[in-house]
Amino acid sequence: MFEINDIRKRSKNILNFWKKPHNWIPEQCREEVLLPNIQWYLQLTECLEIWSNKEGEATTEELCLAYAILGELIEGWLRLYYCIYFAHYMALEDSGKNKIKKQEEMTFEELEDFARGKVWQKGDGYDFFVTQIKSKRKCVSEDNKDRIGVLDDFLFDLDLYEEFIENIDIRLPYPDKH
Repeated sequence: MFEINDIRKRSKNILNFWKKPHNWIPEQCREEVLLPNIQWYLQLTECLEIWSNKEGEATTEELCLAYAILGELIEGWLRLYYCIYFAHYMALEDSGKNKIKKQEEMTFEELEDFARGKVWQKGDGYDFFVTQIKSKRKCVSEDNKDRIGVLDDFLFDLDLYEEFIENIDIRLPYPDKH
């Protein structure tokens, strides 16, 4: 079972490291993407505690908000991953292998497609997890509230989210890995 403090600590350590990456990523990426969003992601991570400490059942509306936050966090981690690897993949665009967009132009679906094959494989557990969270995240604006589940489902998804963060982190190019 996950511990909210573990998610908080891991997120804080990773995000604070990439806040000052000392030329390991393009400065424009750091200035325009990471710095404005890191504090937002840390604040959203703090909000997960609302549901981790909840006793009893959660209402459908509470779960919609929980999944909206979790979906935003997953999208944020995918943006971080994309941003850090942006310069590398720009070189591939020149060879015609990939068409690269600026990360702020990327939709959640495009970020998901980018990560598939790099962070997870099509059809594996992470692929299902991200697709499921993306769908549940939409319950705030769409009529699929009946598929949102119960609090225990969300807490299970937080377990998977903690693994998801680790899965992203092990693929980031830390300088001591080279």
